[in-house]
Amino acid sequence: MPVQAGAPPALPARALPFRIEPESHELLSGYLCRVARRYGTTPYALCALHFSAGQYWSRDPDRGVLAPLMTRTAQGLGLPEEVVLRMTLAPWIARLAPTSGAKPAWACTPWINAVGVFHRTRRLHGLAWCPECLAETGVVQRLWRLSFVVACERHGRILSDACHGCAAPFVPHRSARGVQWCHRCAAWLGATPAVCSNAALAELLAFQSQALTELWAPCPDDPVAAPKLQGLRCVVALGAGTRQWERFASSLDLDVTGHRLQAEPAVLEKMRLVDRVPLLLACARVLADPSVLRPIAGELGWSARALRRCGAVPAWLEAALGDLPAGHGRRRTANGPIEARIALIDRERAAGWRGEQARLLMKAAARRRTR
Repeated sequence: MPVQAGAPPALPARALPFRIEPESHELLSGYLCRVARRYGTTPYALCALHFSAGQYWSRDPDRGVLAPLMTRTAQGLGLPEEVVLRMTLAPWIARLAPTSGAKPAWACTPWINAVGVFHRTRRLHGLAWCPECLAETGVVQRLWRLSFVVACERHGRILSDACHGCAAPFVPHRSARGVQWCHRCAAWLGATPAVCSNAALAELLAFQSQALTELWAPCPDDPVAAPKLQGLRCVVALGAGTRQWERFASSLDLDVTGHRLQAEPAVLEKMRLVDRVPLLLACARVLADPSVLRPIAGELGWSARALRRCGAVPAWLEAALGDLPAGHGRRRTANGPIEARIALIDRERAAGWRGEQARLLMKAAARRRTR
């Protein structure tokens, strides 16, 4: 769970004089910026003075904070702790990446955009926004951190993820003028043009609605997991490789000329919004007709071994793919640098491994004497 125990002791939280109610679906970091603006201070000073958390912004508070710090945050804001927790991404992370004790299959939480925390700033464009919504309300929404949310249903447009003046990511807590201005060049973010066309807007909105429905409505068989989203993340991992991406996209009638994945590998949760759109269109078409996956898997040479590396595979994806070939594992060879061979012997520790290591070391010493 993102909310952990074991924080260092700190002073009790100082409650704010009056409470500011959070808006529906508001993100915690955006809410803290809005509260700080109402009190005429900065988010840094607000958290340091009232929550005894001087390093609050050197991590991603929207993913969840340490349990004692969460308690102090709720006390300082005058809100129930459950309300503050619901403003974070922690409930969604619990469904998208349940902790089972096994080694995680992903470096990032599936379908949660990474923001690239670097000290108190952010390096990645993981937080998108709708310029019209931001201009009207000044509220940063939780939905904008989800990888499959790329459009605003209310205003019928694609979201933005970078300032139109300097291409900086959206970092609300760094802006001196407020969340509606760019923190780097102070440009007005309420008039940012769309990063791509609205040609596939209807298809994107339909897929986005299906994904949100599954994320919000617990599955009766498994209240933790989101099987459709888990399966689609496996499909993205298999089909988005640089060697297979163009063939995978063409099998689903997608035009990906000049797409980033044709030149370099990338993780869905770290991509720019314009690069995620073709992948989400592929997910939408797979979800509409899962039977298209079987011929694609045969053409691209997918294997059961590669599928298992993607993590838990839901039943609907196994049925759609059918019986995949077993695949070949990485063949370990005894050739190579002596250091690598010694490390391999030390890991495996088969019978007589110490003697084998000694022979390799003696061989290396003999080579060095003859030079």
